[in-house]
Amino acid sequence: MGVLSQEMLNEVLAVVRERHATKDCLQRLQKLAVKNQAVLMQLDLLLQELDELVPADCLARYRRDQLKHLPRYLKALRIRAERAYVAPEKDRLKAEQVAPFSQRFEQLKQEGMMRPSVARLCFLDELRWMLEELKVSLFAPEIKVRLRISVKRLEEKFAEWQAWKDSE
Repeated sequence: MGVLSQEMLNEVLAVVRERHATKDCLQRLQKLAVKNQAVLMQLDLLLQELDELVPADCLARYRRDQLKHLPRYLKALRIRAERAYVAPEKDRLKAEQVAPFSQRFEQLKQEGMMRPSVARLCFLDELRWMLEELKVSLFAPEIKVRLRISVKRLEEKFAEWQAWKDSE
């Protein structure tokens, strides 16, 4: 039990360290970009993403296997922030590729919460992490993705939800 608890503690500390480093990076870039509205807008969005990715209740919300991947997502977010500082328009264009999926996910999440079931919640959870992997592949491709991801795969996943919903 001691070894397992030490492993879990190390995993949590890795998340805390990466979140702190990412927040520091975002705040530092905000100070540097104080007169650049385009950069500030992108960085504000990334701060929101940071809070969504690692909410205050993340230890209660995430399973251990999900928690293990947070440092990688946080590194990708930090790389994205640095690139957004240099080229905010490029970041905005890439974000536009993700936005429709994020919006559709939010709609599905609302649908799923109206009639929650274990199967629906598992499906939504899987879809959520697929979206995070898509962000990694678009914004920080040098960080390896956990699973092969593409716009086509996400489209198929959304179609799976629709087919599942239609069959009910």
